[in-house]
Amino acid sequence: MNRLMTTAVGLGAVAALAACSGGSGGSADTMVQASRPASSSDAPSGSSSGSSSSSAGAAAELPDGFPLPDGAKAQGDAVQSDTLTIADYTVPDGKKAYDGLVTALPGAGWAVSAKSWSDSLGSGTITASGNGTEVKLLVLDKDLSLSIKKS
Repeated sequence: MNRLMTTAVGLGAVAALAACSGGSGGSADTMVQASRPASSSDAPSGSSSGSSSSSAGAAAELPDGFPLPDGAKAQGDAVQSDTLTIADYTVPDGKKAYDGLVTALPGAGWAVSAKSWSDSLGSGTITASGNGTEVKLLVLDKDLSLSIKKS
């Protein structure tokens, strides 16, 4: 729950900064691939029993075809419920990851509704939606946090 709170506070802070600074996009210098993250533990991928309780201990179940930046590595276990997934990754270069996602998300069928990057903070946010799912991404230095909410 602590990571959930930290991610929520971080997303809120960067969103507020984005509203004030009117961020800018950039060109993509990195290849972005559509894949699911490799996990350090082989967790079973069974279906849930329909309960609404959250669980931790497995790699994030990302929407099919969701693009992750090259070199993204799961950082800890994802926190998931029936309608919400929160996952953290490390990336080799935060700005390249941000630029790659801004380009790759629309190509993978996601509509980007908001994006902002701050060079002075080395951070950015992206909000995208598709197939009844909203995704909020926070890039901070070499950390990438995802919040995936199903409607």
